[in-house]
Amino acid sequence: MYIFDKRSIRLWMYSGIMLLLLSACSANTGNEEQKEGGNTSQATEKNESEKVTITVAFDKDEDFFESRFGAIEEKLGNVKLEMVPFFQTWTELEEMFASGTVPDIIYSANFDTNRELLEADLVYPIEELISKSDLNLDDINPSLISYARSFDPEGSLIGLPDGVGYKVLFYNKDVFDLFGMEYPTGEMTWEEAIELGKKMTGERNGQNYTGLLIDLATAPLDQWAVNPVDPDTDEVLLLKEPAFKKYYDLMERYYNIPGLYDVGVDGDWFAQGFAAMKVGYHQTLMWSDVEDKKDSIDIAPIPTWPELPGTHPYLTTTPMIIMKDSKHVEEAFAVLKEYVSKENQLNISRTMSSGTVLMDKEVFEQTGADVPIYEGKNIDAFYELTPAELKRQSRWDRIVDYKLEEFAESEDDAATFLRKLQEEVEIKIKEEKAKMD
Repeated sequence: MYIFDKRSIRLWMYSGIMLLLLSACSANTGNEEQKEGGNTSQATEKNESEKVTITVAFDKDEDFFESRFGAIEEKLGNVKLEMVPFFQTWTELEEMFASGTVPDIIYSANFDTNRELLEADLVYPIEELISKSDLNLDDINPSLISYARSFDPEGSLIGLPDGVGYKVLFYNKDVFDLFGMEYPTGEMTWEEAIELGKKMTGERNGQNYTGLLIDLATAPLDQWAVNPVDPDTDEVLLLKEPAFKKYYDLMERYYNIPGLYDVGVDGDWFAQGFAAMKVGYHQTLMWSDVEDKKDSIDIAPIPTWPELPGTHPYLTTTPMIIMKDSKHVEEAFAVLKEYVSKENQLNISRTMSSGTVLMDKEVFEQTGADVPIYEGKNIDAFYELTPAELKRQSRWDRIVDYKLEEFAESEDDAATFLRKLQEEVEIKIKEEKAKMD
């Protein structure tokens, strides 16, 4: 493992690159001695050699990379895209730099890695490139732009968003019919959803059912877009910010639904038809074995708070960052610009490999068009609500474990549990700071 002082990283990078250039020059000397007439390379090989190679540090496999970037390489024509395996850690980047490898684009949602990149002045100011192009940031979902800005203390945009997962409420009409309930047709509050779930939690025909599964347990909290730790002062805000008490009060009422966990079978209760409603990502039906129940399942907007009508949880994404020391900044930006183009986003949206980053009605309407199980479903529910916007992140936010499973089994009320959690987080932060000294 290589450990560098951040101030020396750029020097190491340049040293590695220079060594590679010197090696290349040495190798080319022999080639120049060849007679011009002896060059028998084919035109296709020449065209390939004229392409600019753009390396992308990416944390998925080659097939996934091809599904996202393959069409871009073909569309631009003058670039060859090459994936560099990268699991978003700073140590990996240090090792790349030491070997002389400088990716043109880095795919990273790791707060600590992105903070290191910013502190080492390795992030190209992409807004400078945007200002000189015809790319309009207003075409991109503002919640995603806000999230990409939240990594930088100054609020600068560190990269363009790669994709998103929308959150919705799936429901099974058969279970609703079994309990004699009307289907949810539009937005309802979390309290209404819990009360409806309570009415469909119980036994029918010898089988127990549960009314509501909140698989994305922090979704109600994310609608408030609040930080558990102050980004400027490191103060823990679990007791100070009212949204946390509201959230734990809500979850307390949810966990206290009698028989909530008494279904009595293993596996995904919603996929098996034993749950009436489920809060999940918009791709849920692709990930679940619901083929035999597809006709009875539909989609409604995720429940909301009375104080926040029409508000979806804030959106998260992986910023695609251009490295400041890329030798092909313009070409790298062209790749990202094409990535968020309507044409490419239509491809992504139709296959639902991700949610679209654009605010475009036609792209919305094409969501899931190539995925048979979504045929006839209420796709509009994905986009009916306006996502909240997270403005800042604290380096300590990710050490906050909300311990919801422990809370569900605890006899503590919300206020008591939250007070204990606040104390635990304060101790954790002190311990982490001590390690840094």
